[in-house]
Parts: sequence; C-alpha cells; structure tokens
Amino acid sequence: MALTEQEKQDLKRDIISQIKSESQGVNELQEVSSLDGVKTLPAMRGEELVTAPISLLGKPASDAAAQAQAAKQAADTAATNAVQAAANAATKAQEAQEAAQAAGRATGELEQVRTSAQRVIEQFEGVAVQA
Repeated sequence: MALTEQEKQDLKRDIISQIKSESQGVNELQEVSSLDGVKTLPAMRGEELVTAPISLLGKPASDAAAQAQAAKQAADTAATNAVQAAANAATKAQEAQEAAQAAGRATGELEQVRTSAQRVIEQFEGVAVQA
C-alpha cells in the first residue's frame, strides 16, 4: 500500500510533533552546581550536535598553569644564580679591598725604605767627601 503525498506530509508532521513533544529544551534541563560526575556537555559544531568532554574546558587553564610553572622555575633559577653572583661579587670586593690595603701598607713601607736609603746615601756622601 503506497501512501499519497498528502498522507506522507501528514505523517511527517505527526512524527515531528511527537519528537517535539518528547524533546527537552536546553532551558528545561536541570542546572547543577558542580561538575562532579559530569563527563560531557552537549555542544554545537556548525550545524552538528556533538558532545564536548569537560576536560577540554580546563585545557587552556592547564596549559597556562604549566607555562606559569615553567616561568616560575626559570625565575627561581635566575634568582638563585643572582644571589650566588652577589655573594661572589661581595667576596671579590672584600678580597680587592684587602689587596688595596696590603698595597697601601707596602707603599708606606717602600717609602720608609726609600727614606732610609736616602739617609744612608747622604751619610756616606758626607764620609766620602771628607775622605
């Protein structure tokens, strides 16, 4: 038994009407306060209805957190290196100061030796002139 075009259209309207009456609109869905136990969300990709895993929602935040952690580790390493360099610089500055003080003492002692040598020369010059 073949259906007439009118019967096909009537059947189509009845099916669509039945589907609509049994369907649930997005606004009619139960709202939850937590994602515990929720695995997917309905989503539209173009004209296609798809499910989207909840884990995809957190991916941008997870990626950003991983980048932030890597940046923190790099900053911690740089800070440790800076502290170490500062300590080395302080040590070298102390050593340079001690070397400068030793050079100053040596210069003073050298001046005393030069003065003593000058006195000896003057004494022997006098002795040589008398001789």
